Amino acid sequence: MRHLPLLLTLLLTLAACDESTSATSTCGDGVIDVGEQCDGGNLGGNACTSLGYYSGNLVCSDQCTFDITQCQAGGSCGDGVIQSEFGEQCDGVELGGATCHSVDARYYGGQLTCSDDCTFNLVSCETEGYCGDGIVQTTEGEECDGPELGDTTCESLGYYAGTLSCASNCAFDLESCQERGRCGDNIAQTNYGEACDGIDLGVSTCQSLGFYGGQMQCDGQCAYVTAGCEAAGRCGDGVVQINYNETCDGSAFNGQTCISMENLAYGELLCEGACTTVNTADCHGKRYANVQLSGGASCAVDMDRVGWCWGTNNKGQLGTGLPVNSSIPTAIAGSHAFTSFGHALGFEHICGLTIQGNIYCQGAGGSGQLGTGGTYDAYEPVLVVVSGITFTEVTSGYYHSCGLGSLGGVYCWGQNSDGQLGFQDTADKLSPVPAWGVTEAIAVSGGGYHTCVLVQGGAAQCWGENSNGQLGNGTTTSATSRVDVSGGHSFSSISAGGAYTCALDQAGAAWCWGWNNYGQLGTGNYTASTTPVAVSGGHTFASITTGYSSTCGIDTTGQLWCWGYNGGSLLGTGDSINRTTPTLITPGTQWRAVSLALGHTCALEDAGGIWCWGYNGGGQLGDGTTTATSSPVLTLDP
Repeated sequence: MRHLPLLLTLLLTLAACDESTSATSTCGDGVIDVGEQCDGGNLGGNACTSLGYYSGNLVCSDQCTFDITQCQAGGSCGDGVIQSEFGEQCDGVELGGATCHSVDARYYGGQLTCSDDCTFNLVSCETEGYCGDGIVQTTEGEECDGPELGDTTCESLGYYAGTLSCASNCAFDLESCQERGRCGDNIAQTNYGEACDGIDLGVSTCQSLGFYGGQMQCDGQCAYVTAGCEAAGRCGDGVVQINYNETCDGSAFNGQTCISMENLAYGELLCEGACTTVNTADCHGKRYANVQLSGGASCAVDMDRVGWCWGTNNKGQLGTGLPVNSSIPTAIAGSHAFTSFGHALGFEHICGLTIQGNIYCQGAGGSGQLGTGGTYDAYEPVLVVVSGITFTEVTSGYYHSCGLGSLGGVYCWGQNSDGQLGFQDTADKLSPVPAWGVTEAIAVSGGGYHTCVLVQGGAAQCWGENSNGQLGNGTTTSATSRVDVSGGHSFSSISAGGAYTCALDQAGAAWCWGWNNYGQLGTGNYTASTTPVAVSGGHTFASITTGYSSTCGIDTTGQLWCWGYNGGSLLGTGDSINRTTPTLITPGTQWRAVSLALGHTCALEDAGGIWCWGYNGGGQLGDGTTTATSSPVLTLDP
């Protein structure tokens, strides 16, 4: 029993006393004898409060024991009733509904009990922990506890510096950290590498970063988000902003190319400055529309109708006004607007056609092949003397030339030793004369000492020297006027070579006849033929051209095929072995035209540049050198 009242203790003591002792005492004499707690009004100085009660009136019973009835009414620690007015917090098991947490909110748990003095026993509460015990109770939401911060610092919380401390509620005190700042505090800490922070965009704008407009934003890492700026554009975004005066941007040039800006076939444009300057320094390769070779000279017409020639110039065949060779393209003298230079086998002369339908020739004229009425050489283009005729095509043989009139007549001039002018005689002519009986021609081509035409319907007719069957009529008899080519073929184009001829039929199949000592007929052998024979390989050609004893064709896919004489790798095969069947040259390159001379070849690429290969002693390859090559080289820009 806990804290029994003193009276109860005394009563128990008296009960244990010897009976003889009790017999000698007298209750009621006002004297507290042995075994008595009190006697009458003598309480021995005791009161309810001295017996452990909080109040009441202590009296002595007739048996000289304490009567605690009135004390009990005043209450005491241990009676199971909380006497809060007398300082009790609890009493026995009675806690008044209190818990560890209600006694002190800092406590996180534990079992509250009552001590013998009716005060709370907090041992269990403290064992469960509380804010202030110096132990971080993370499960209870504590960030810290007193000096205990764990491994956390201002820096680990994302701040740039500062001293972290713990507040009385066991939460971090961030005041010192916040003074130093962090990403996310809406203050751009540029000294810590922040470009911006929240609503603080620092000193930059879309415009200051090079954009033309837009609204800058800041991301969670305090770096700029330029999506809004990029929508407005800037120099460097690869998009040409013409509304901001850009003419280019990176590799974008608003559709401009080396071709459109400089009329050059190759190279890359460069964008410079603030996207306002297009640099064309890397553009190269003049663009041409036509190329023809004659002896040691090469000539072409560019996209602006200007004529250019390069190579050997001993007779003025370059048309530059001076008898000086040139290893790069040089403009022809005069202001002639050429459409083309005709198929030419001329040893030292070549003729061109202008947009007005006039023919101009240049170079050697000793046989009247310039058509001027004289036999002089011309170092500049001279007009072919003819009255009332407009020409649509021109061609040159070794020492003669012919033109196709717009009404279907063919007119020839120059050497006529084998009847190659078609005028029914063998006398040279210094001015154009009509080929006898030819009135419906649609194409003309001059060979070495012979001439061939196509007429309406596609039939082929030839005249001139025929010792190798180059007239194609089944004989080797020369003719001073037209004879029909045998076989009844309907041709779409024709090209007369040195002593042979080739043509394409309406389906694109190639046929050749005449001299074949180098395999130039393309039949797989060296046998000559006086009538058309099919070229081997079954190719479908878009065009065919002949040289002295070499032949080339461009198929319908733009691929170049050559065969025949291959001295100095004239055919472009990389060797000097003759070919008797078509051989693919420069696979993958797209070609539009090709022309053959005695020692070199030039071809017009689809892009517009002219590439040449073979002999180069006179600079006829146009690459600025006189070095021969078996691989195509690009003619230099003038």
